[in-house]
Amino acid sequence: MGLADLAPLLISEGHSPQEADRLLRGSSPLWEKAHADDVAGLAALMSLRHWARAGQQVDPPYKRDAPVLAEAGQKWLRYRMDAVTSRP
Repeated sequence: MGLADLAPLLISEGHSPQEADRLLRGSSPLWEKAHADDVAGLAALMSLRHWARAGQQVDPPYKRDAPVLAEAGQKWLRYRMDAVTSRP
Protein backbone atom coordinates (compact mmCIF):
# COMPACT_ATOMS: atom_id res chain seq x y z
CA MET A 1 0.00 0.00 0.00
CA GLY A 2 1.35 3.39 -0.98
CA LEU A 3 0.63 6.82 0.45
CA ALA A 4 -1.94 7.51 -2.25
CA ASP A 5 -3.90 4.46 -1.04
CA LEU A 6 -4.16 6.04 2.38
CA ALA A 7 -6.06 9.12 1.26
CA PRO A 8 -9.37 7.32 0.53
CA LEU A 9 -8.95 5.30 3.73
CA LEU A 10 -8.45 8.44 5.82
CA ILE A 11 -11.42 10.16 4.18
CA SER A 12 -13.66 7.10 4.59
CA GLU A 13 -12.81 7.17 8.31
CA GLY A 14 -14.09 10.74 8.65
CA HIS A 15 -11.14 12.96 7.77
CA SER A 16 -11.70 15.76 5.29
CA PRO A 17 -9.63 15.70 2.09
CA GLN A 18 -7.70 18.68 3.48
CA GLU A 19 -6.89 16.77 6.69
CA ALA A 20 -5.86 13.69 4.72
CA ASP A 21 -3.56 15.83 2.57
CA ARG A 22 -2.01 17.43 5.65
CA LEU A 23 -1.43 14.04 7.28
CA LEU A 24 0.12 12.62 4.12
CA ARG A 25 2.33 15.67 3.61
CA GLY A 26 3.68 15.22 7.13
CA SER A 27 4.45 11.55 6.55
CA SER A 28 6.92 11.74 3.67
CA PRO A 29 9.32 14.23 2.11
CA LEU A 30 8.39 12.78 -1.30
CA TRP A 31 4.73 13.61 -0.75
CA GLU A 32 5.67 17.10 0.33
CA LYS A 33 7.60 17.65 -2.92
CA ALA A 34 5.05 15.97 -5.21
CA HIS A 35 3.65 18.11 -8.02
CA ALA A 36 -0.08 18.86 -7.70
CA ASP A 37 -0.77 17.32 -11.13
CA ASP A 38 0.89 14.07 -10.10
CA VAL A 39 -1.07 13.89 -6.85
CA ALA A 40 -4.32 14.57 -8.72
CA GLY A 41 -3.44 11.79 -11.15
CA LEU A 42 -2.86 9.38 -8.27
CA ALA A 43 -6.19 10.44 -6.77
CA ALA A 44 -7.94 9.63 -10.04
CA LEU A 45 -6.22 6.26 -10.25
CA MET A 46 -7.13 5.30 -6.68
CA SER A 47 -10.75 6.33 -7.19
CA LEU A 48 -11.08 4.36 -10.43
CA ARG A 49 -9.45 1.33 -8.86
CA HIS A 50 -11.93 1.31 -5.99
CA TRP A 51 -14.89 1.72 -8.37
CA ALA A 52 -13.64 -1.15 -10.51
CA ARG A 53 -13.12 -3.42 -7.53
CA ALA A 54 -16.59 -2.63 -6.18
CA GLY A 55 -18.05 -4.49 -9.17
CA GLN A 56 -15.68 -7.46 -9.09
CA GLN A 57 -16.00 -10.75 -7.30
CA VAL A 58 -13.64 -10.08 -4.40
CA ASP A 59 -13.47 -11.01 -0.75
CA PRO A 60 -16.52 -9.86 1.25
CA PRO A 61 -14.77 -7.28 3.45
CA TYR A 62 -13.37 -5.46 0.43
CA LYS A 63 -16.59 -5.83 -1.57
CA ARG A 64 -18.42 -4.13 1.29
CA ASP A 65 -15.81 -1.37 1.67
CA ALA A 66 -15.06 -0.71 -2.01
CA PRO A 67 -18.06 1.58 -2.65
CA VAL A 68 -17.21 3.60 0.48
CA LEU A 69 -13.58 3.86 -0.60
CA ALA A 70 -14.64 4.78 -4.13
CA GLU A 71 -16.79 7.62 -2.80
CA ALA A 72 -13.92 8.77 -0.58
CA GLY A 73 -11.64 8.61 -3.61
CA GLN A 74 -14.05 10.87 -5.49
CA LYS A 75 -13.88 13.42 -2.66
CA TRP A 76 -10.09 13.20 -2.73
CA LEU A 77 -10.03 13.64 -6.50
CA ARG A 78 -12.31 16.72 -6.39
CA TYR A 79 -10.10 18.26 -3.70
CA ARG A 80 -6.89 17.58 -5.64
CA MET A 81 -8.37 18.80 -8.93
CA ASP A 82 -9.35 22.04 -7.21
CA ALA A 83 -5.71 22.37 -6.13
CA VAL A 84 -4.55 21.89 -9.72
CA THR A 85 -7.05 24.28 -11.29
CA SER A 86 -6.71 27.04 -8.69
CA ARG A 87 -2.95 27.39 -8.82
CA PRO A 88 -1.49 30.41 -10.67
